[in-house]
Amino acid sequence: MPIIKCYMPDCVFETPNLDNAVAAVILSHHLSSAHPAPAQPKAPTIPAPKISAGIYEDQYDCFKRNWDSYKENVHIPADKIGVHLLSCCSPELKANVECQDTHVSSKTEVEVLAAIRRHAVISVAVSVLRTELLSLKQDHGETILAFASKALGKARNCKLKVKCSQGHDADYSEDMVKQVILAGMYDDEIKRKVLSTPDLDTKSLNETITIIETSRRLCAL
Repeated sequence: MPIIKCYMPDCVFETPNLDNAVAAVILSHHLSSAHPAPAQPKAPTIPAPKISAGIYEDQYDCFKRNWDSYKENVHIPADKIGVHLLSCCSPELKANVECQDTHVSSKTEVEVLAAIRRHAVISVAVSVLRTELLSLKQDHGETILAFASKALGKARNCKLKVKCSQGHDADYSEDMVKQVILAGMYDDEIKRKVLSTPDLDTKSLNETITIIETSRRLCAL
């Protein structure tokens, strides 16, 4: 009946001179208590997206994208989708949705999302939204990229589309946002430099943002 030594480095443990089966049990107990396997790191918990009442269409779209991403990374039983969606709502929004349909949590994802959207998104005339877009101004200390993102979010609600000669909808949101950021820049010196750029009218929104950022850096020298 052999003595079995622990195979871990620098460990001097050995079993008594016992039957092989008994010694194997003793060694196994020693390994689990003296040399436990390192705990596997846990993935960080992904917070559920949140939504409240009184938002615009682009904010709801953002929530929907975040929800889709959350759903892909967190296991949610099919029959609990409605419960999890309602838990994303603010208390006021959740109460409004449930007041209209007390069984909403048992409905399909599409139906629950439609109910949330109906109570969360405020209805505003497109003309009002376009006026708000055109009146946007860059705040002091706000980066041009943040200003452009804000304007793009506002533009998505404005239905800035026209029918092309082929009968398709042509979206001119980015062109409109380009005009908004050119008119709404906070720094007059940067604005003068940017507006003097040759062929500025032919530049895309992203190209215009790059020009503005380059001019800002030059002005800072």
